[in-house]
Amino acid sequence: MCHSFPLYGFPPEDPLFPLQSALRSAFSDPQGALKTRGDAFPGDLLPALLIRDGAFALAPMTWGYPGYPSRRAPQAKPKALINAKAETAATLKTWRDSLSARRAALPASGFYEWGASPPKGRKRKFLLTLPGGERLFLAAIFAFGAPETAKAFPHFALLTTAAGASSADIHPRAPVVLRESEILPWLKRGDPALFDPARIALVREEILPAGGLF
Repeated sequence: MCHSFPLYGFPPEDPLFPLQSALRSAFSDPQGALKTRGDAFPGDLLPALLIRDGAFALAPMTWGYPGYPSRRAPQAKPKALINAKAETAATLKTWRDSLSARRAALPASGFYEWGASPPKGRKRKFLLTLPGGERLFLAAIFAFGAPETAKAFPHFALLTTAAGASSADIHPRAPVVLRESEILPWLKRGDPALFDPARIALVREEILPAGGLF
């Protein structure tokens, strides 16, 4: 499961920095809606990496597919669908076309998970990263919104899989993490071997609130 992650802001020396500059030049954003730094949350407009005309490109996408009305509360606003299970995405109507033809990757420094609560009831927050703080990407699929609606930007969902040994005791699910060498196999072919959590050993760090744990 993933509800938040720290964005990776490409520094000038990063090979992908020109893509970020090109996105800012091409995308008119007078209200500053596109978030490129800080923590990402559902509903945010974020830069997503994809392949366009045979080359890498960054495109603005909103985190979350439109949700479905609840049978228990049909009048309530549907919750956005922010994660898709990698194991079933190919068979479910909501995801299968996107998995087949519309794949993306979100540049990130890591991702957050919330673990078991200590005695006072506060959930513990952990940051999961690659060793050495290496840049990573989170595998995603996307779809296009109807032009006449506020969902005109493409919307995306992160793919999740069973958590690996680094985080299984925190939460049973985790986003599909991609290293730089795995971006092309994901974007071009959607290689299902990338769903195996044993591929990558993550480093975890507990994020303590200001003032300490208690």
